[in-house]
Amino acid sequence: MAPSHLLSSSIPVMDDSEAIPVSSSPTTPSINNVAAANTTQIAATVDGLGIPQSDSGVYPQVIPDEDPQHAAEAIDDNEDGVGEGIGEEDEEQDDGDEVEDEPVCVDGAPNPRPRKRRPLPAWLLVPFKAKVEESKQCDTNGLPPLYAHHQTFWFPQKLTFFLLQWPGISPPDLYNPQFFLWDPEVLCNRIPCPNCQRPLHRHTHISHPRRCVDANSTFWMIGYHYRCHWCINPKSGKKTLTFRSWDPRILEVLPPSLTAEFPVLMSYCTAMSNTLFSWM
Repeated sequence: MAPSHLLSSSIPVMDDSEAIPVSSSPTTPSINNVAAANTTQIAATVDGLGIPQSDSGVYPQVIPDEDPQHAAEAIDDNEDGVGEGIGEEDEEQDDGDEVEDEPVCVDGAPNPRPRKRRPLPAWLLVPFKAKVEESKQCDTNGLPPLYAHHQTFWFPQKLTFFLLQWPGISPPDLYNPQFFLWDPEVLCNRIPCPNCQRPLHRHTHISHPRRCVDANSTFWMIGYHYRCHWCINPKSGKKTLTFRSWDPRILEVLPPSLTAEFPVLMSYCTAMSNTLFSWM
C-alpha cells in the first residue's frame, strides 16, 4: 500500500472557478466556431460536387468500383416483349449502336426517366459476335453446329488454366464469358404466334446478349427475334411484330422436355438461373 504522504501529493483537481475559459475573442475562434466553419466548408464542397445531403447533416457517399459484368448489362425497353401483350416492333439495329430514351427499372417497375444503353465491352462483344456467326452455319435441317454436332445449348468454355498458357494474356481475356444459345424454333415443327396462332419465323438474332446471374458465376444468353408475317403492330400499322425466343408465351407452348432445358427465370429487369432461384 502506498505511503500516506504520496497519497496527499496527488495531482490536484481544478474546480469550476479555476477552469480555463474559452476565448470569445474574434481573433481566437472557439471550438464551436471551428466546427461550424468546417461543416459549412464541407457543405459547400459537397454541394459543388452534387452529392446529396442528409437531414441530420452532410455526409459523402462512397461510390464503389463498377463491376465489369454489371457495366456490360444491356437494359432493353420492354425486355421480355410482354408489356402490352402484342409483341415488339421490329427495329434493325447494329450491335455497337447505343439506344436512347430507355426506361430504368426501379423496384421491378419501369421508370420513365430516359437512359442510354452502354455499348458492350470488347471482351464480351467479340466472343458474342463470334458465337452468332458460328450459329449461322446451319446444316441441311436448319440446325446450328452447336445443336447438330455437340447436341447441347451451352457453348464450350475454356478453363482458366489453359487461358493462362496463352502468350500475351491480358486481364480481359480472363473474364471468359460463357454463352447459352436459345433458338427453340429450329427444334420444333412450328411455334404459334401468341396473337394469331399462325407460325412464327426466325427473323434475326437479338443484338445484345442477356445477362443471367447464377449461384457462383454469370452467363450470357444468345436469343433470336421471331417474326409474325400476319400480325399488324397497332402503333406503326405495319407487319413488323416480333417476339423474343425467351418470351414466356413462347416458352409455354414448347414441348415440356424442351422447356425443361431453359435454365433461367426471367423478370422485367434481370434474369437468374433456376439453381440460384431455388436457393433463394
